[in-house]
Amino acid sequence: MSGNRMEQAKAALVLMIRQLPVDCKFNIVSFGSNHQFLWPAFRDYAQDSIEIAIGYVQRMMANMGGTEILSPLEAIFQIPCNTLRHVMVFTDGSVSNTHQVLELCGLPPVRRCHRVHGVGIGQGCSTGL
Repeated sequence: MSGNRMEQAKAALVLMIRQLPVDCKFNIVSFGSNHQFLWPAFRDYAQDSIEIAIGYVQRMMANMGGTEILSPLEAIFQIPCNTLRHVMVFTDGSVSNTHQVLELCGLPPVRRCHRVHGVGIGQGCSTGL
């Protein structure tokens, strides 16, 4: 993801952050050929965490390689969950292993605790996500 699509994704993510429920916890996972969490654990939705997250998003660059969604999703799904977790995936949609991603998201242990929402940016989005 680069150029205008990256800027659109960043703008959408900032809007999403600002609209989260006040009583939630959240984190951001950047991904490409590898992935990284903004924080080691989910943080309460509070003014300081909002400001840190938005600053992080604004500094994001398309410098992490290919669009590998499977590995970050596996990492998120391994974090213990005691309430329903919504996972928002912002991507340009150039996903090569769509079938594996959908298969993972459909597993009963994942579906029990997670809802995965895909947000495609630009015209090249995979229609299966």
